[in-house]
This record gives sequence, structure tokens and C-alpha cells, in this order.
Amino acid sequence: ARSLADKAAAFGAAGQGFKSPRARFQIPQRLYFIYHFLLLKPIKRILWWLLAATSGGISRGRIIEALIEAPMNANEISKKLNLDYKTVRHHLKVLEKNSLVISMGEGYAKMYFISELLEQNIECFHEIWEKIGKNKINKKEIR
Repeated sequence: ARSLADKAAAFGAAGQGFKSPRARFQIPQRLYFIYHFLLLKPIKRILWWLLAATSGGISRGRIIEALIEAPMNANEISKKLNLDYKTVRHHLKVLEKNSLVISMGEGYAKMYFISELLEQNIECFHEIWEKIGKNKINKKEIR
């Protein structure tokens, strides 16, 4: 089995990326990100993936923020965030599938809440959201 350093060297790390403190070569930025991504707590990995690494992450972050304030149905979230109803439903399904949101009821009366998992790790959400979410929203508003 090759070490991360060996893989980075074989990957052709000349000139770009991050310097490894234990080696005399550069680790490619993508490999560096993957290495640190794997060291995170599982909840942090899920949050980074759903908020930063996929399209729709900003909308999902805004939905989580709204649900932290109060439980809502999809229509209420749609109106509050000025997002298309079907878009909200899609993001809620993604969040529910990844155990960040739970629901009660059926049809139009279906209410969404943040999950116990997210409640217990809310500081992880706030940490990530402060780094990526607020900055992206502010940049869009400036344009």
C-alpha cells in the first residue's frame, strides 16, 4: 500500500498544491482536500458535501436556517425564502435522505423539522455555513 505522500508524488505534484510538512514535494490541492475531508466527522462530511460541493447547497443551507428558526411545511419555506415550491421539495428530500431533516404528516400538511442528528451537531452547520453560505449569498446580492 502506498502512502498519501507516495500517491501525491506519483500524481505529478510539481509546482501546485500545498507543501507537506513531512515531505519535500507539493501535494496537489485536490488530493489535500480529499485527505482532510476524510478526517472530518461524518456529519461534517455530509454538511460539506451538501452545502459546498453540490449545486443547490446555498438553497439547502437557507432551508436549514429557516427550519432552525421554526418547523414549517414546504409551502411556508417556499414563500419565506422566495424559492420555487418544487425546488424546495427536492432539497427537503435530499436533506431528509441524509438525515438532516425529518418530517411528520403527509401531503400539504407535511411539516419539516431539523433532525436530532443536526440538532446535536448544529455548531458544525454554523461553522460551515459561516465559511461558505453567507459569503456566497452576499456576493450574489452585490451583483
